[in-house]
Amino acid sequence: MRKALYISVLLIAASCQGIPAQREEKGTTVRITAIATPGTKSVPGETQIGSMAAWIYSSRAAYDQGLAAESFAFSQGNSVTLDCTRGSKLAVVVTNLPQSQFNTSQPLAPANLGYDLKSARYSLESMMDNGFLMHGSLAFSSDQESADLPVVVTRAVCKVSLGSVRNSLQEKGWAGKDVQVEDLFLVNGVSGAFPDPFMAGAQPSVGDFFWCSAKYSPRSGPYPDFGQDEGPECAQAEVSGTISPGMSMSIDAALYCCPNPTEDDTQTLSGDLLVAAAWAPRHTRLVLQCSIDGHRCYYPVTLPALEENVWYKIEELVIKHFGTDSPDAPLSFTDVGITAHFGGWDGLSINETL
Repeated sequence: MRKALYISVLLIAASCQGIPAQREEKGTTVRITAIATPGTKSVPGETQIGSMAAWIYSSRAAYDQGLAAESFAFSQGNSVTLDCTRGSKLAVVVTNLPQSQFNTSQPLAPANLGYDLKSARYSLESMMDNGFLMHGSLAFSSDQESADLPVVVTRAVCKVSLGSVRNSLQEKGWAGKDVQVEDLFLVNGVSGAFPDPFMAGAQPSVGDFFWCSAKYSPRSGPYPDFGQDEGPECAQAEVSGTISPGMSMSIDAALYCCPNPTEDDTQTLSGDLLVAAAWAPRHTRLVLQCSIDGHRCYYPVTLPALEENVWYKIEELVIKHFGTDSPDAPLSFTDVGITAHFGGWDGLSINETL
């Protein structure tokens, strides 16, 4: 009896001296606040950040491997609170997604804990009701009971604007005539954005493009399929007016689309014909539609590869010659004068004259 009592006393003493015992892992409560970058304005009539969703992953590697997040939260505001284990983590934030995107039948359902965030797509049309999609991420580490985490989010779309148009017609037969401005829109635009903040520069699918044309001949007119895919309202602007010779007209219109990283233009000129055996991803163009002396023409400005959260600002378009017969014709810069600024949404731009 004494021997058994002695052994039990030793075991108790040993446990008090630090022999490892199984215990619950400590957690931390993280309050994540989405911070929009300076100049990241919202859709007219919408707040800057109307809602946000946040995921916490154990690491960037876990995220890249498609593993489940440790926690998820959604809020009708710009901050959420989540619980996770302590240590190094990755926070991923997406703003302005409607709550319906997180229903149980949707890829982003909370039960999935981020499994399908990489494959999710969100349309430009849907953003008009909820504010443009913004996203961001931040690697962090916490060994405290609570932590405040500001995460900078940037817009997942790009902005294309035209400031003014000047009538400087010089071509014989057209010089001295009025220019009637009729419309402004984008062709070969992209309507789908990736919520995943690490998908910047990913190639969109053919189905993501809107207002596209196939092979086109000015002699026969545009093919019937041109314009069958309706584009979003934010990719066009109702502009109209008459520009007298030597005068300018203020346009001051902004259009929006999703990034288009396409580097090559599959629509090229061969004499007076546009050559493209079949439509393929190509550069987005800003198109000014006009009429001169009753004849309709277009002034398509071919944009570079479009990046998210960049403002492609065309300050002035100077018309020198009669335009093209196709909205998708690459325009020679001898036909118009273009002053453009491509840079951050906050207006800190890089100046380029095309």
